[in-house]
Amino acid sequence: KIPSTNEISALLNINPHTVLKGMNMLVDEEIIYKKRGLGMYVKGGAVKKIRQKRQSQFYNQYVAALIEEASKLQMTKEDVIKLIERGYEDGLNSD
Repeated sequence: KIPSTNEISALLNINPHTVLKGMNMLVDEEIIYKKRGLGMYVKGGAVKKIRQKRQSQFYNQYVAALIEEASKLQMTKEDVIKLIERGYEDGLNSD
């Protein structure tokens, strides 16, 4: 069960209407659902759905831009892969 709109509002010190708007967005995206008289709950598969959406956003924001910039610099796919591998070797990843 998700805390109520008023509980979240008090916890984060934000307007209850802002919380309600955010919760309604999550309902529209089928991340949470309402049980009349009982509250809001996280829908099954929500984590997977959020992860897929974030991966898509990651591609659109970062990978596409990386490829575009690499192309402008006349870098090959192999050059880009080497740079990414170097980043992992230098400890830039969080694993």
